[in-house]
Amino acid sequence: MWAGSRVFWTRLQGIWTRRLAQPIVDVASKQVQGVLRDVDGNATQEAGKASASIREEFESLKRDAVVAMASFVEKLSEEHSLSVDFALGRERFQKLLWVNDRINRPVEEVLAMGLQDLESNLKALRELAEKMGPGQTIASVVDGIQEIHPTAHRLIDETAEGLRDLELWLREHDLVSIPAGTKVRVVPTPMHMRATTTAAMSSPGPFEKEGLEGLYYVTPAEDSWDPKTREEWLRHLNYVTLKDISIHEVFPGHFTHRVFQREFGKSMTRKAYWNYAFGEGWAHYCEEMMLDEGYGNDALRLIQLKEALLRDCRFIVSFWMHTQGLGVDQARQFIMENAYMETLPAEREALRGTFDHSYYGYTLGKLFIKKAREHFFQTHPSASAREFHDRLLGLGGVPVGLLEELIV
Repeated sequence: MWAGSRVFWTRLQGIWTRRLAQPIVDVASKQVQGVLRDVDGNATQEAGKASASIREEFESLKRDAVVAMASFVEKLSEEHSLSVDFALGRERFQKLLWVNDRINRPVEEVLAMGLQDLESNLKALRELAEKMGPGQTIASVVDGIQEIHPTAHRLIDETAEGLRDLELWLREHDLVSIPAGTKVRVVPTPMHMRATTTAAMSSPGPFEKEGLEGLYYVTPAEDSWDPKTREEWLRHLNYVTLKDISIHEVFPGHFTHRVFQREFGKSMTRKAYWNYAFGEGWAHYCEEMMLDEGYGNDALRLIQLKEALLRDCRFIVSFWMHTQGLGVDQARQFIMENAYMETLPAEREALRGTFDHSYYGYTLGKLFIKKAREHFFQTHPSASAREFHDRLLGLGGVPVGLLEELIV
């Protein structure tokens, strides 16, 4: 295994003569440093449970790996020229829309969809905030929700408790087929993912032989952070937002989608293929759909709209950064102003857009799924929500540009 890794690290030497975008260098450095912490932490702990011969082999490989990764981080910061140019450019971005999503409409026309959704969600948020706190600003209403959050010590446990209630409600209301025997464990996000991740879902693979257990990652406040930064992060992960995130990541979002593919997919392609905009669009659609079906309250609707604004901002800044020259600082400011987000998470979101070109997919996928839903119920007016959702997930993860055609 390490022989293959040596080849990988050797090939990386070829990048030092190229100009690299500063934001991507920053993120890469943080992620590799996170891997180093994981190797010293979780990996070493797991290796300690093995036989003496395996522990000895692990320690030998670990020494080589640590030296190589530390050298990589050092060279990232020293041995190449930096650039602020991370953009794909309009022509490549147009190709991306076709290759990823089978969308051949002009970039500007697709961007207009995101701008329109932003305005619609801003209007709905303003109206709901006025209902919840007459005369208050949106920021003050959101602030009241964010004040009520788990402690750093209880974050993981309380996320797990909320997840059990969510699964029970979803099964009782029968909105989508969920295989029996599913299990989700909530665990801290691995170190190497924390630079760009608030929460994430690691679902069982489509061809795994045993079990339907998934790992739900939630990023904790770091012990090394100052008190202000820790509080800012925990406010971001308040109880209501955690509920919305759990809908997105687990029930009936990503985890449900993945286990549905595995158990009910009618071909290897249907079981395994995953389209970014379909997968993230489904999870984003679920946040809104659950409220429409009667789950939650006004506070959850407010946070759902706030999260929808974040996805709209991702959509817009992705297009602007890669086709119109928007910088990272400008993207961060746009996200802070339009998604009512504080500095640290907004900065992470802006950085993500420099290398995750397709994170427009959350809003794009949601909009195409809603169009497909409208088309489906026009054709099948007496169908149930479950029938639509099962039909949709039965497609696997097709490019969203094909959904309206395939759904009927």
